[in-house]
Amino acid sequence: AEFAKELGTDVAVSGFAVLKLGEGVEKEEEDFAAEVAAAAGKA
Repeated sequence: AEFAKELGTDVAVSGFAVLKLGEGVEKEEEDFAAEVAAAAGKA
């Protein structure tokens, strides 16, 4: 109710999702050897 007053409009929950810890988190694949080579090249 307070948030709706701050926004100056009505707020409604249209849905919700239950996620497990870490679910939906994409971990970027990294090539460690390429990262080390790039760092060594910059040094």
